[in-house]
Amino acid sequence: MMESTVARAVLSSLPHDALECTPYKILRCLAVAVMIAAVATPSVSAQRGRSEREPDPATMNENDLVAMVPTQGPDTTCACPACAKYCKWSWDAAKPNEIACPECKTVYPNAEYPADRTQVFLNFIGEEVSMKYHQGKTPSGGFSRPNPDRYFLSSPIDNAKYQWCKKALTTLANEYASTGNDDHARRAALLLNEFARNYEHYLVHRGRGRGYYVSTGGPCMVDGKLKGVVGEDLPYDWIDCRLVKCWIGELDLSFVRAYAAITESPALDKLSAELGMDVRERIRRDFLRAMCDFMLLVPWKHQMANNLPPFAKIAEAGRVIGEPEYVHVAYRYLTEIIEGYGRERGVAGYTFDLHNPEGNQCHYGMRRAFETIFESIKGWSDPPDYKGKLDGVHLKNVSLEKDFPLVWASRLVPDLYRLPNGMLSPIHDTIGYAGQGGDLGPLEASRNRLLPGFGQAVLGDGQGEKQVQVQLHYSTDNANHCHRDCLSLVWYAHGREMSGDIGYQRNSLRHWASCTLSHNTVVVNRSNQNGTDGFGNLLLYEPNLPGLSVISVEGRKGYSQFNMKRHRRTVILNTMDIDAPYFVDVFEVEGGQSHDYAMHGSVLGDMAADSSLPMTPSTHDRILLEPGQVWKAPEGMGPFDEYGLFIKGRSAPVSQGFWIDFTYPEAPDVGTRIHMLRDAQTEVVLARTPALRKAGHYKESRIYDWWMPHLVARRTGENGLKSVFVAVYDMYRDGPKIKSVKRLNADADSVALEIDMGDRVDTMLLLLDGPATIYAGGVTITGKLGMVSRAGNLVTARLVGGTSLRSGSLSLESRRAVYTGKIVAATRKYDGAGADTFTVEADLPAGKTLRGSWMVVQHPGADVTHGYEIDRVETVHGRTVVYLKADHGLRIKGTTTREVFSQWRTFTGENTFTITTSHSKSGYLDKALPAKAHNR
Repeated sequence: MMESTVARAVLSSLPHDALECTPYKILRCLAVAVMIAAVATPSVSAQRGRSEREPDPATMNENDLVAMVPTQGPDTTCACPACAKYCKWSWDAAKPNEIACPECKTVYPNAEYPADRTQVFLNFIGEEVSMKYHQGKTPSGGFSRPNPDRYFLSSPIDNAKYQWCKKALTTLANEYASTGNDDHARRAALLLNEFARNYEHYLVHRGRGRGYYVSTGGPCMVDGKLKGVVGEDLPYDWIDCRLVKCWIGELDLSFVRAYAAITESPALDKLSAELGMDVRERIRRDFLRAMCDFMLLVPWKHQMANNLPPFAKIAEAGRVIGEPEYVHVAYRYLTEIIEGYGRERGVAGYTFDLHNPEGNQCHYGMRRAFETIFESIKGWSDPPDYKGKLDGVHLKNVSLEKDFPLVWASRLVPDLYRLPNGMLSPIHDTIGYAGQGGDLGPLEASRNRLLPGFGQAVLGDGQGEKQVQVQLHYSTDNANHCHRDCLSLVWYAHGREMSGDIGYQRNSLRHWASCTLSHNTVVVNRSNQNGTDGFGNLLLYEPNLPGLSVISVEGRKGYSQFNMKRHRRTVILNTMDIDAPYFVDVFEVEGGQSHDYAMHGSVLGDMAADSSLPMTPSTHDRILLEPGQVWKAPEGMGPFDEYGLFIKGRSAPVSQGFWIDFTYPEAPDVGTRIHMLRDAQTEVVLARTPALRKAGHYKESRIYDWWMPHLVARRTGENGLKSVFVAVYDMYRDGPKIKSVKRLNADADSVALEIDMGDRVDTMLLLLDGPATIYAGGVTITGKLGMVSRAGNLVTARLVGGTSLRSGSLSLESRRAVYTGKIVAATRKYDGAGADTFTVEADLPAGKTLRGSWMVVQHPGADVTHGYEIDRVETVHGRTVVYLKADHGLRIKGTTTREVFSQWRTFTGENTFTITTSHSKSGYLDKALPAKAHNR
């Protein structure tokens, strides 16, 4: 936090045309910012509790000061040979070449554990570097590494010296900025100059806690042998570096800012004369620039698939050392990132609704990175006549909205699926226990939302405390940090996240958090979805009917390894009475040999379960393991058999309709009652699994502290098994609101339900394949979905994708069930057009009749559909033009369609579309009211 504050202070105080200003003006601005850091950062003595004898960088002998600069790079680790354990070493600057184990108090070097052996490494410029080590027994703990029994005892000394030097530089720069004492500037210059002398000779080491030396020899080399293609592959591992952690952290801004603070001091001229070299140039060239160039060795395609970009630091260094090209690199990144993220590496990138593919945490993380990069170049203008070496562009007064419109538009995209409490569902690897969006406060109201490119839908209604949401995620494919979660559900009502997603975990149950079984979906063949081609195809989305919304998605590609014919979910949310909301879940599966309909309670670990079905406790501790299978607890963060996590299980065959209650012990009248219908092929298991949301990163001791109820309705059979799971979810407060649920037909091609609410009876008819005519419960529809609600003598009807609905004296007619046609052309605002449009061959009603309707587009030659929201329809030069509310991300030329955003596919042939109509009508048994049409 302090570093980002200082960065903003530095950059906001720099003139926009910094390279055209005198260095003295830049110095004054930077000195002010460094003084801010001095106030925010305790002194070296205060931070470390320095003893009286610890040397002061402002007064110590200059030779001793320079000797503090490490001879090798920091961030390597070494265990204590005496303990054979990794430790946090004790180090005293008064004895800089010694290190002590804080546990056994052994001081090194010593004769008992001599570093009397040598290993030769090649550094990044091909020099042989001999490193002394002690040969001992293999230590316990730590990451796996080569030759763990080799103790390089100089490495913790180099680490400690490095950290001391960084703090000393900050202290000296602060003192110079506040006093103008050139001796402080000289001493800072001595340290920076020594780093510049040593830096290129440092060994590469593996960071992020691994902390061991790597023998390279140069870019894409290992032990002097070429292992990759220079300029194409990573020049080193992504967690390799010469300084700390990984390559993106190579440039430490404390060095840049210390140099900026002292660069105008006459002490540097004097030191240059003494050493016979230009000290400023050496520091800029051999250290600050060299660190930037080390990071920029990573080819652009890898930079464009990195969610922790280093360009803010590089741009800041460029402004300090007078290298405008470093500003251009940052500018290029912001210009290309949304359309290009991951493209050259063949991994998922930003979708056409501008969502990051890895989920909302990565989206917000990159947004913060974008903001930092932008702050580093905001208002920048190049020196006169300067043009970027690679982009050929002359920059002038850089602006976020003007220069990076896609970045600007992407900022708050995940906010569209915030939960009523203001938090975001932790999609994929998002830290759910920390939450996102909570600082924005709770929502005032929930509404239906769809992000078709990312694959996230919200069925929502209500205001304030009476908000309800059901969210359906249908996944990104081939994305980093994604979960195997296509067609997973989350629901929220009565101020509670009744069932959610666990989110990101870094502990031994990480696999549980990301596997298919821990999500509310159907697991096929006890297996995880493939994770590489799991994007669902939107079939139907109707958000505009009062009190009723529906979405249907086909997700069979997620289980392509089993050649599934169907893996389809249809969710219908009924909020006609916001105090008694419920949703109907219809999950169709065809393929494989076993289907597990898995649904769990709150991932916060605050729910219990009950059932109306007589269930028998299992004689096995882990009810869902295969017969004879022995449970092996997970180690590390790798995969394991997640079915072994189901404990305290009960089971029963489904011989009758039943319900399962997920309730809160402290509020037993609040919860979810899941009504399921009789099916002789189904066995039901009710058990407990780790809730995990609150466990957090690396808190291994807490992973079994919270548990959630978990329902599995299982069907098994021959390969090609067909199942239709039908469940009604009563999200209640003050006790369950649904009295009973009855199946009105036995037709395999449709679902007809009677849902008795006590004072209201709802009859729902759903055709599983296409519009047709169906009769059940006194209702006849010709269409896809019909819902009739009877409360006293008031009858309310809803019709989706149909031409007629009849119930007693009430009838509802429509001229069209759906509109279909072909898309022949497209325009985009971001391509310079005035609007985002499709030109179509179809007879569509002109004007705003279709506003709010969604076009479901089937792309040619591929199993790919997407949805696009309509604003209006106009006739332009005799052709029908559909104006959209957002960018469709397509370029169409003749019969070729190209995706601008991920997955950058090319489709050949005609794009076809379907627009589903919907209608509603209310009337009394003795008198019908006028129809209210929606999406005609």
